This record gives sequence, C-alpha cells and structure tokens, in this order.
Amino acid sequence: MLWALNVSSIPRPPAHHRSNSSLWILRRWQVGYGQECDWWSVGVILFEMLFGYPPFSSDSRQTTKLKIVNWRETLRFPSKPKVSAEARDLIERLICDHQNRLGANGADEVKAHPFFRGIDWATLRSSSPPYRPELKSPTDTSCFDEVPPEKAVPLGRLGTFPV
Repeated sequence: MLWALNVSSIPRPPAHHRSNSSLWILRRWQVGYGQECDWWSVGVILFEMLFGYPPFSSDSRQTTKLKIVNWRETLRFPSKPKVSAEARDLIERLICDHQNRLGANGADEVKAHPFFRGIDWATLRSSSPPYRPELKSPTDTSCFDEVPPEKAVPLGRLGTFPV
C-alpha cells in the first residue's frame, strides 16, 4: 500500500536536491515547481510498484527523457500483470497534464479516489501493516530479488542526473 499520502506533513527537499528523471523533465516544462510534480511522481511510483518497472524506462537517458516529454504517446499499460480499473485510472489521473492532475487541489483528491476505497486515513498510521517481514538485521535484504553484478548500477552513478 502507498504511504499515508499526507505530503503536506512531510518536509520536501528543495527541487535541486531531487534526482528523479520525471521531476527533472517536469521542472523543464513548467515555470516554477509545485505539488503537481509530486503527484506525477506518485503515478510513476505506483506504475512501477504494480508492473515492476518504471513507465518511461529505456536503455538511454535521452530516450527516457523523450518518452517523458511525449508521455501521451509513450505511457502504455502492459497486459500482465492484470491490474484493477481503479489502479489504472489512478495512474492515468496522476500521469497527465498538470492542469488536470489529481491532487492539484490537495491530497484529499487523491485519498478520495476509488483505488483507496476502504482505507481509513484517520487511523492509517496507527494500524498494523498487512505484512511485516522478519529481518535478521537492520541491513537484511533477503526480501529483495538478487541483482546480477552485470545489471548493478555503480555506486558513483546513484542519484546523479545530468543537467
């Protein structure tokens, strides 16, 4: 499940400290930077959580940027895994023009979406999670898939994006 979506209570780092490629491209499109950019990113994250890869991924940064800029033509939903109509609708209402983006008028718009039907937002933070992994140590990564060495991102490249 996504976090509590109470973005107003979470301190946001300045835009220049973020390295997400979607945010980088959106900052280039728009004058200024508002919460609409954050909701676009929530849509990208939800897509990745449900399908296992980001919606605009590519082998090159240039192609990724072009896919983001041309999102109307490049945002495609795979046939598998099957996701609910509500999940797809939520993603489409987050990854869209900023004037029409769900959440542009606050988090309550997003919380009211049918995808979150049945969520008691008032007690979410105090409720028990549906799954709690048993970890052997604070650095236990046994719940994650192994990444073959040839697919690993070198540590020096993490968090960087050319401007």
